[in-house]
Amino acid sequence: MLDWLIGTSVISFPFLIPVVVLMIGRIVGYQWRIQRLLVSVAIMFYAVSLFGFIAHTSMLGLSLQEFFNAYYGKPEARTVTYYVGLTGQALAVITLMFVVNWKVVRLFKGEDWKVKKAEPKADAKGEAVSAEKLPRSNPLKRFKAKDRLLW
Repeated sequence: MLDWLIGTSVISFPFLIPVVVLMIGRIVGYQWRIQRLLVSVAIMFYAVSLFGFIAHTSMLGLSLQEFFNAYYGKPEARTVTYYVGLTGQALAVITLMFVVNWKVVRLFKGEDWKVKKAEPKADAKGEAVSAEKLPRSNPLKRFKAKDRLLW
């Protein structure tokens, strides 16, 4: 039973990665719009890598086992399409690193250092309202449901 479970997880792992990334993005949400675009680009790179490994397997005329050998880095023969698959995987990982660390990229560009101080809000009478009396917003409700979709 354990052997079947391990074998099934090894077989399904290459195809579950995009699903897990989309689920995490859906649950956590994105703070900037560019993150949504970068996730789509990362999934595109990952699809290119899978197609590269499929093309590698079909070029050699071998079984499905060669696809998984190439995916995990141990192919019988190294072809151009094998390297296309590896490049797609590397670019997908680098793109996901930009998604996760986009705030650091913004700091590097100097955009977050230009934060303006919030002015106290006034009520209907024109008097300033203290920060304790303002309603607190839920950070998970930053975006509307339609903005959280990737497509």
